Amino acid sequence: MRLVMAALALGLGLSGCGSMVQVQQSCTSRHAAYLQAWDCIRAEVAANRAGAMNNDLGVRHMAYGDALAEQVRLGQLTDAQAKAFLADELVRNNSAFEARKPRSISCTTNRFGSLLLTDCL
Repeated sequence: MRLVMAALALGLGLSGCGSMVQVQQSCTSRHAAYLQAWDCIRAEVAANRAGAMNNDLGVRHMAYGDALAEQVRLGQLTDAQAKAFLADELVRNNSAFEARKPRSISCTTNRFGSLLLTDCL
């Protein structure tokens, strides 16, 4: 549920063609154990059903999930903790991804006597 709320807070839909939000939500809700959920996520990514993961944020997300899996194996994290940390990481990565998108720029030009002044936002 935490992942769903985080995705909705970011304005990311959970429907449509594959995205990491969809994949992670689906896998973590179907598998109570983090290691099984992570194996499911990895399989979906390998099958190219998790959206654009071939960038630094995708690589970072996968490495983070692997590190969490190792901590679960060693008994350093519970399944619930690992799932919560992975959901938080997805929110951070989605925020970073959204921040990289080009923003539209709007400019206005005003005449002041013989000068033209342009402001762009």
